[in-house]
Amino acid sequence: MEDSDPPLYLVRNSAHHVKNSIQFIQILKPLQVKPDNLMVSYNMVSPFTKVPIAVSLKLLSHLFEDDVLALLKHVLTSTYFCFEGQFYKQTE
Repeated sequence: MEDSDPPLYLVRNSAHHVKNSIQFIQILKPLQVKPDNLMVSYNMVSPFTKVPIAVSLKLLSHLFEDDVLALLKHVLTSTYFCFEGQFYKQTE
């Protein structure tokens, strides 16, 4: 495992984890995007932990469909971060 790799327990069950931009490009190179396709990439750098998640999701439910809401819920509740090479889960 390289220094920049997250611990396996953080990502082992995720088929959607990308280690870095180089790996992301390697994954995308063989793909052919059709004109009617939409590709979205999210990169959370500094999530706001004091946002009331339940209230936010309720408000967003008026604007987005269930699949987008599921993605937003995942982003708002996945609060892992790396500090000096060590991974932590932010709880507050």
